Amino acid sequence: MFFALLTLLTPPVHAGKLAEGFRGKPFAEITVEEFTKPADTCTPGTRQGVLWSCSYTIGDHPVTVQYNYSSGVFYSYTILTVGSDVVQAYSLCRDMLDIYQAAYGTAKPLNRYQTGPLDPKYWLDGNVQATFNYNQVGANCELLVYDTILLDLVKQRGKADAAKAVGDL
Repeated sequence: MFFALLTLLTPPVHAGKLAEGFRGKPFAEITVEEFTKPADTCTPGTRQGVLWSCSYTIGDHPVTVQYNYSSGVFYSYTILTVGSDVVQAYSLCRDMLDIYQAAYGTAKPLNRYQTGPLDPKYWLDGNVQATFNYNQVGANCELLVYDTILLDLVKQRGKADAAKAVGDL
């Protein structure tokens, strides 16, 4: 009885579509060797923490997806959409936000004062959070999706590595 009640009250670790990872790569502890190239359009990441950078198309829109990996954990990915200029980026990012909301549900504004069509927004899905940000100056928008529990694990491992390094002094 107690176990059944506890099961009902405990939220699932991963709940819906947002929590599934991206295109067959679920969030997980995984070795670099196991984290194989997600697609033929992928190249090794050039920034620290980015294991793969891949070119995809979502709808009719070209995007770059960065698979973020650290300390043996695939904990997040970023979908970057870039326009050729501010006007095109605005239209493109409105389309992308519509696609994200069709897939993940209606986003919530980051705060009650930012209610414009491309103001920052977020989604929650179990332990996974996503944020949408439009950058008018950079003529781009990004969707950052991350597993909060795995992100905490990455941070803990980083602190442990730093403590070990201090001991080496």
